[in-house]
Amino acid sequence: MNFILTGLYEGDFTLSDDKWVIELCSGSEAVVNKKASQGLKIPLEGSTLKISADGKSRDEHERYAMDIMLLLSLACGTGITCHRWILYWSGDQQLELWRSRSGEEIGPGPIIEQWNLKQYLEKTLPAWHEMPEEEKKILRIVIAHLNNSGTGYLDNRLFQVAQTWEYLAKKWIPDAELSDKEKDLKASLKISCRQWRKDNPTADPQGLITDRVSKAFDWPILRRQIEGLGAQVGLNLLTLGIDIDHLKDARDSVAHSITLEGVSPSSGPHHELLARAQYGLQLLLLLRLKYSGQVVNYEDGWSCRKHINSFICS
Repeated sequence: MNFILTGLYEGDFTLSDDKWVIELCSGSEAVVNKKASQGLKIPLEGSTLKISADGKSRDEHERYAMDIMLLLSLACGTGITCHRWILYWSGDQQLELWRSRSGEEIGPGPIIEQWNLKQYLEKTLPAWHEMPEEEKKILRIVIAHLNNSGTGYLDNRLFQVAQTWEYLAKKWIPDAELSDKEKDLKASLKISCRQWRKDNPTADPQGLITDRVSKAFDWPILRRQIEGLGAQVGLNLLTLGIDIDHLKDARDSVAHSITLEGVSPSSGPHHELLARAQYGLQLLLLLRLKYSGQVVNYEDGWSCRKHINSFICS
């Protein structure tokens, strides 16, 4: 089956994965569409993904192709999907199929250069096959949200990235707790709240105020879970320049006032926070997929290459 990809325009290669043969090829039309896509800021058709395997059904070909597109979406930092594909069988017989699919968001940008996509898939496809279905589902959600944070208003993009960090932390780091001092403080406040409600039975009949006091302790737990996400794969978020508290403040500002209050429209700390939070998510997912190799990095506004292991703390 040939899948005409939307959002990818180069990076030709051929590789094998178990019984599957995978080929990515680009023609002159893909080059033209790449320039048009950059100018119009919309995804267009480009490269063709060709996959084949003896004894595999059409549905298996489709599912396998969708998995590859998802992994390519992470590597290229933008949504890569397919709205039409061509099925070949029995010599010259073919059928062209059309279906409108989601997943063509314009994301934050590539972390794997297109000349390196073959090595990237060779590393990540085996890890993907070994993943439980529930973890694959989580990855699909996170990659979609990450790429959706590439365009739009700054406040919404920061909100989306912060939510994605929180979602992953709750899914992958379920165990975290308060420190002893925090537990003591929470216990003392609970005693005070019970006494206050006893003295003022009509002031807070539904317990909304006192519940807010208790919920204030949710953040220290969630913060440790987010830090644990990085530690799980050897990343130090502080070293990456990801200020978790600043990210939470931005998220809360958008959640409560719909905007980032007092933020200048020109590039500033919030833009830098967004870029680092996006990049940290990309690194995190790559390491979760057991990728080892070169990644794109940005230093002082310039792009360069680094081995992903250079971000891992010893």
